[in-house]
Amino acid sequence: MARALVVEDDADLLELLGKHLHRLGCEVTLAKNGRAGLDALAECPPDVAIVDILLPDMDGHDVIEALRKAQGDRPCRIVTTSVLDPQDIGADSDAVLPKPFSRNDFDRVVRPLLEELRSAAP
Repeated sequence: MARALVVEDDADLLELLGKHLHRLGCEVTLAKNGRAGLDALAECPPDVAIVDILLPDMDGHDVIEALRKAQGDRPCRIVTTSVLDPQDIGADSDAVLPKPFSRNDFDRVVRPLLEELRSAAP
């Protein structure tokens, strides 16, 4: 089972993203801000992470940088989500999920990353 981390400050969206990941067969950890995301990262490194760029306590890019440093030999696929224009988000993630998004948008972006991870697993 893939481990997923969601870092999102909107409580409803945090829960929705968690449900979508669980539906795709992930064990999900939810973090309501960047600091909580970094704490969760230290406890259990994820296989996939969905990180909001505009967080109240820190920039989502800082969370992504910490994820990249912590991944070591373990690949972690990172999806950024934001209301910002996708080309303004930056290139430090594997995929972008612009807000607002539908369930189909979520599946189109996240499912291939999970399938890639599962096919690479020993």
